[in-house]
Amino acid sequence: MATLKEIAYDLINTVRPSYSDDDDLDIRQVYYWIKNQRNIWIYNRSLEHKPISEKCIQEYASLVLSTDGTEKKSTVIATPIIWRGQPLLTYVGPTGRVNKRWTFLPYESAKYTGNGRFNATMITAYYLNNYIYVRGYSGSTATVRGIFEDPMDVTGFTVDTEYPMDEYMLEYMKGKILEADMSIFIKSKNDDTNNERNDVN
Repeated sequence: MATLKEIAYDLINTVRPSYSDDDDLDIRQVYYWIKNQRNIWIYNRSLEHKPISEKCIQEYASLVLSTDGTEKKSTVIATPIIWRGQPLLTYVGPTGRVNKRWTFLPYESAKYTGNGRFNATMITAYYLNNYIYVRGYSGSTATVRGIFEDPMDVTGFTVDTEYPMDEYMLEYMKGKILEADMSIFIKSKNDDTNNERNDVN
């Protein structure tokens, strides 16, 4: 899979073969369009109850937990995509123990757990305002996997990191960006080809 920078320059070169840093087409804007179209694709897949590729998932392998009252609280994480009021987090559990995931609950439910006769020893977790909270766990790290709004916000991700999506998803997304977001630049390119001046009104 291509990196974010590679995807962006592939799109740019379609409309600006001689692109330079002082061009009116800002690569940061292209990064935004890529992120936005990826999120639209994921949302639509969820809406249609279709599976989302594992390649869309990013991971915090050893998220540090600190004591916060009766709970453990993680360091800040990127904002996950919210689907039907809940974050698209596919795994929340102890580091290095993939099959020992914790019971992940909505915040509204989590605040009532841990006090009953049958759930006093249950380890539960919930998401709130870019933090993971854990109850009933004595360890100091956690692993969190999910699909995040902006892959760039995930620790360790750069424009040179493989972008989290599938190839088939990429081709669909590129078509949408060229059709909608970059259409004005395509018109500008065509005009420049015809008369050597970018004078499209």
